[in-house]
Amino acid sequence: MTANACHPGVVRTGIFDGVGGVFGALAVLASVFYLPPSIGAASAVLLATDPRYGDRTGRWITRSHVRQPHEATPPAEARDESVGRAVWDALSKLAAA
Repeated sequence: MTANACHPGVVRTGIFDGVGGVFGALAVLASVFYLPPSIGAASAVLLATDPRYGDRTGRWITRSHVRQPHEATPPAEARDESVGRAVWDALSKLAAA
């Protein structure tokens, strides 16, 4: 099993469309610096489709490049199957509540 994460960057999604007032004006001004959705999606697409990541874990991808400091081996507690089972059981109970 692998676990990797990605951050798309600040993407022009339209989330602030229709927001008025000062905040809306600031959001419109800032949006010129936002990434287009196609660039924002590139990190997730890279992780989902690139064979280089099929057997690699612990990667942090942002804007389609690997950030080296995040390539450390997870601590022993994070790799302990009994801890994983306990966390899974606890979260399952919370979800069922």
